[in-house]
Amino acid sequence: MNESKHFSKDHVAPLLAGLVAGAASTVALYPLDLVKVRLQVNEGHLTDTAHRRKGRLNSWQVFRIVLRHEGIYGLYQGLVPAVFGSAISWGGYFFLYEGMKSTYGQYKNSPNIGDP
Repeated sequence: MNESKHFSKDHVAPLLAGLVAGAASTVALYPLDLVKVRLQVNEGHLTDTAHRRKGRLNSWQVFRIVLRHEGIYGLYQGLVPAVFGSAISWGGYFFLYEGMKSTYGQYKNSPNIGDP
């Protein structure tokens, strides 16, 4: 197999690793992010009658309210754009980091022009 110098498995592996890692971490942690945003937007006050008397809500209470009123799908509202954004940003980060690291390593190990 004749691979190009600029496009090899060594260059694609970090990109794929970043894409998968970004997507996986977003899917795993998205419900926590949703609860955090709900608390920030509503400043801890929701219109749920059972919790209205107790004052401010904590994260666990918001999580349960979302599950009760919106179901499991409610915890993942807006997931698709977040997965795309995270996967692309982490994929690009890993790709650029590894590319710059290998370029610096080649530059560091090459003989200097002015050396005898």
